[in-house]
Amino acid sequence: MVTTKKLPAMLSWRQPQASRRYFELVSEDRTLAALRFPKLTGTLAEAQADGTSYTFKRSGFLRPKVTIRKAPFDQDIGVVNMSRRGDGEVDMINGRRYVIRRPSVWSFRWQVFDESDGLMADVRSRSGLLRLEGKADITEKGALSADMLLLLVLEWYIMALIRRDSSTGASGA
Repeated sequence: MVTTKKLPAMLSWRQPQASRRYFELVSEDRTLAALRFPKLTGTLAEAQADGTSYTFKRSGFLRPKVTIRKAPFDQDIGVVNMSRRGDGEVDMINGRRYVIRRPSVWSFRWQVFDESDGLMADVRSRSGLLRLEGKADITEKGALSADMLLLLVLEWYIMALIRRDSSTGASGA
């Protein structure tokens, strides 16, 4: 992983192997973050962002939530209260708050906002027959945020779960 002070304006998500639920966030040829699901099924994922390890886990059906844990994984550092369409409010233990919005249920596009409703990132996915990949446009505000890499990986986690759920016919976030 590469520690960054200011993120580039354009990043890409790639899935190196179609047979694995493993994704990398890259800038040119540098990997900035990674997300991996250790099992083919289930909602537990492991992430690396800015040199730190995290886990994400979704729970609940009617009111889904995602817990964020930081290594050594003994306490939650944040929680995302989700809507069924994929929007969420991110509450971090340090008091920071963010919002993840899906502008339309008909597209696989999400936006990340800070608590003053300032746009930080716009993320779009595209999927081929077997791969899920995408682009992230980072605003100046997002590029300077200490939480931006974590938020991008968290958003991609949510996107990957919704994509998987929709392809298996399941409903919910």
